[in-house]
Amino acid sequence: MKNELDIHKILKAFQKVIKHGTKRNDYHILNGIKAQSDFDGYTVILSNDDVELTIFFHNRYDLKSKNKFAQKEFFEKIEVILKRDYQ
Repeated sequence: MKNELDIHKILKAFQKVIKHGTKRNDYHILNGIKAQSDFDGYTVILSNDDVELTIFFHNRYDLKSKNKFAQKEFFEKIEVILKRDYQ
């Protein structure tokens, strides 16, 4: 999975969730995907109940999930966010 992940697409999805998602206490949520960052913005996290994707400085990342099916579903939701035209 590490070689297949397009960090730039993930960061675009993160920005869409922040811009168009519903603001909660410490995160935004859109299409079941939560987006949050640390205090300086260098680390961003996209997650749902089964998957957590953390993007670190210099495009390093950590992907934690319950299983491959959960990962597939998570990235399908990311693709929907990327393709949808939010107004």
